Amino acid sequence: MSSRPVTRSHKLTTISIPSEPNTLNPQSPSPLSMSADSEVDLNNLPSVPKTSHLPHLNRTSDSDSNSDLDDTHIALMSHSLAKSSFMPGSLKCPPIVHASHLSLADWDTVCIQMQNYLEYKDITDDQKVKRQYMACLVHERLQTWVAGNKDDLLKLKMVDNKDADIKPFLNALCRDVIGRDWAVDQTCAIFNTKQWRIPDSSFTDFCSSIIAMNRHLKGTAHHQSTEQLKHSSKDCTGISTLSVPYHELTTIDLARAREVYGKTKHPITLNALLSYAPGKAVTAVVPIEAIDNISDLVNDSYAEPMPNIGAIFGRRDISHFASGSSIFNRNQGRTGNEDTRRPAPASVAAVFPSDDDDNVSSDDGYSSPVNSRRTHARFDSPVHSPSPHSHHGGRRPEPVQTQENKENSSPQHFASPIRVSHLWWRANLPNLVSNDYTPHDLLLDDGSHLVLIRSDIVKSLSLHQHNLQHPEPFCSAFDSTTQSITQFVKIILHDPSNAWFSRTVRTLIVPTLCAPMILRLPFLTHNNLIVNYASRSVIHKPSGFDLLHPSDTLPVPPEIKLSPHQKCAIIKKEIKHQFQQKKEVIKELEHVFHHCPQLRRCPEPVKRIDAVVAVRKCIEALELLE
Repeated sequence: MSSRPVTRSHKLTTISIPSEPNTLNPQSPSPLSMSADSEVDLNNLPSVPKTSHLPHLNRTSDSDSNSDLDDTHIALMSHSLAKSSFMPGSLKCPPIVHASHLSLADWDTVCIQMQNYLEYKDITDDQKVKRQYMACLVHERLQTWVAGNKDDLLKLKMVDNKDADIKPFLNALCRDVIGRDWAVDQTCAIFNTKQWRIPDSSFTDFCSSIIAMNRHLKGTAHHQSTEQLKHSSKDCTGISTLSVPYHELTTIDLARAREVYGKTKHPITLNALLSYAPGKAVTAVVPIEAIDNISDLVNDSYAEPMPNIGAIFGRRDISHFASGSSIFNRNQGRTGNEDTRRPAPASVAAVFPSDDDDNVSSDDGYSSPVNSRRTHARFDSPVHSPSPHSHHGGRRPEPVQTQENKENSSPQHFASPIRVSHLWWRANLPNLVSNDYTPHDLLLDDGSHLVLIRSDIVKSLSLHQHNLQHPEPFCSAFDSTTQSITQFVKIILHDPSNAWFSRTVRTLIVPTLCAPMILRLPFLTHNNLIVNYASRSVIHKPSGFDLLHPSDTLPVPPEIKLSPHQKCAIIKKEIKHQFQQKKEVIKELEHVFHHCPQLRRCPEPVKRIDAVVAVRKCIEALELLE
């Protein structure tokens, strides 16, 4: 019979389903946006629905939609009612919202499916369109709110006259279905979205995501302009400072960059400029798609040196930890005209001849006191060895030429340094006594197979000690006797800025040690660290973070671990606070009820339903239809 689909549709409309957590999260841009004009209209709508009993709204769908409902779609609806907060619609049936509140993504999906349904049914009248949207909200709270504000909702426009992207009617429904603070939450979501959180760190997907989220806020005070949405790396706290050797770019480099950009309309990396023969490449990571080889795109006919241009790095902060015109050996293979324009070599300083190389040191900061008293003129090593705690270094002077090395003045002909300091890393160790972190200077060494920690440090930090299954033999440097190590600790080390922390490493406990802790091969391999002795850096390979030269970022507070007893105390405190708030709300409602006599009117009595009489009437109606 033709009446069967209509009866089932009516039952689905009047069923009250409790709201459940959203399970559908489609990622599609929404046609919704808030306007200043619609904001004024929304403030006039009462946020609390009327308490009087109202009948359920009937859905205003045409006869075609009722006739197209079949058993398959009804089974699909019953399955989605139990699992989602709304029933997805189709071209022949509109979506139905069963939950009291929806997320912004779910509401976007509902609006898109409703728009597809209206276009398929060719429903263009504004009043019919509005009634279709109001009819899809079948939750009891939303039906009551729609019934109380039906006249005001029907007066709102579907599309704003000045801006077609602003829809006042849908904004009103969105404000109540999603929540009044949705604009603030959407703004926070925009600024919390970072490029490295996007799959494959795609810059295109990152821009599309924030632009789609910002489209919802168009016309509100929270809407961001195009300039405000431009994220530079210095505004993101998760990107470390890019540290590269300093080099003066010449007009030939800049001309090559302009020529390649003119042909391809793509930026090029500093590697591409320096790796172009006869330069040497620099390991620098640029988080954009760029050209790495310009050999086939350049006409080599330029000259003249020019100062460094920081714009090539894409506005990234640069830390010059080494400098000098000979870092990349750019003088080799250059033309005569270009070599004549290089800075003149430093003046020759006379020194007394010596029988040994004790007067040669690696750096001014690492020369011994004895050598400094023996002579006043010393060579500067071409290898820059900053202190382990220094972040930035100035421009190094050119090597001083003497009569002995005047002919061979290039850096590779200098003698090697007598001594080079150890690699020290200042790290934070967890202190279980104060529930905080204690800084210590730790020694980095890749020449041994054990990670060691001094026993007094273990006691001061109250670290939990574990027993080794097989004792490890240990021999001290000052004692020929062999001892056995029987205990170890598990520890996680943090960078002082809390921007990086290591994986859990098992450390053996020894009674005496030259440092609080020696980090050796197990620590370096387990954390995927690369040690570069020339630049005195220890870099975490996956993230590019340099432990010895950390970037100047804001410190991130470490996560404080709470015991079960502390967590229980916090939960009890929150429950008491919520209970106190409920008591205050109930007290305020009783006060309002006492001063409003119209609220104490008895509602009209509801007639009792006789099931037998109702069944008899239904049977009689069916007989008449036959």
